[in-house]
Amino acid sequence: MKKFIAFLSVAAIVAMMSGCGTDPAATKITITIESIGSVVAGASGAAEVTGKIDADSELTDVSMRVLDNSGVAVAEDKFIVYHTSAYTGKKSVNLKTDLNTTIKAVASVTGGTYKLEITAKAGSVESITSKEFTVTGGNNTTLAEKTLILGAQGTTTATPTLLDADSMVGYSLNTTDSATLAKVDVIFYYSTAVVPAELRFVSPSIAQGSPFDSWKAKPAAEYKNVTSTANFDNTTTQSQINTLWGNGPGEARLAVSTNMVIVIKTNAGVYKLAKILSIDGSNSTATMSVKGKY
Repeated sequence: MKKFIAFLSVAAIVAMMSGCGTDPAATKITITIESIGSVVAGASGAAEVTGKIDADSELTDVSMRVLDNSGVAVAEDKFIVYHTSAYTGKKSVNLKTDLNTTIKAVASVTGGTYKLEITAKAGSVESITSKEFTVTGGNNTTLAEKTLILGAQGTTTATPTLLDADSMVGYSLNTTDSATLAKVDVIFYYSTAVVPAELRFVSPSIAQGSPFDSWKAKPAAEYKNVTSTANFDNTTTQSQINTLWGNGPGEARLAVSTNMVIVIKTNAGVYKLAKILSIDGSNSTATMSVKGKY
């Protein structure tokens, strides 16, 4: 009888021990990369990464790296992928608010398509997910080109008034999304604060009145008129745009006209080039055809 009781005790202990710790067969890790901000080579700021990691057991490690378009890891000195270790002891974390995940590319990175790869572990269980992102800029990168129409503030429902020069994308003056507004580098505006009134490129940082007073973030941009020194068609690399800017600050507001060539220092701290092809009108309902290199 004593031997039988002893056998049961040992069996109970083994059963209890087998139920402790992480069971690899039962653990599941889900990594979701929702979005990656604008990654500009050489930019002073970093692009935010949003998403989350969920696991059935406590996370024990999170690592990240950048891959090229063939799946080969890129040297760590080319990309700075930052995140905190706030995943320790947690089963669920937000990539932005918990880990503060960002990507920054140095100026020598060639523009193109890359992948952010995230690996998460919970004990012996591992999960890997990746998401593509595009790098623009880079001193030796061949520039992309895009032509778009901008409208002054009186054309808010017809054409975009706001310009993100990092990717040459226009947005309506009615835009209220704070993440979008934080990317704006140019407001195409008809100003009556000067005599005679004139059409201008205006930095959000100095814009006043409606709707600008309601913006949570008012990014700063600067402009230089380089019409006399620039050959727009022959400017093909980022380093050439940097040279056109030269030294010293630019202007936060700049009167614009047809055939003007402008270097835009974006709120990301990099330089983009724009040429005004034509302007139709001379007041708040004017529209502009502008070609950008970025």
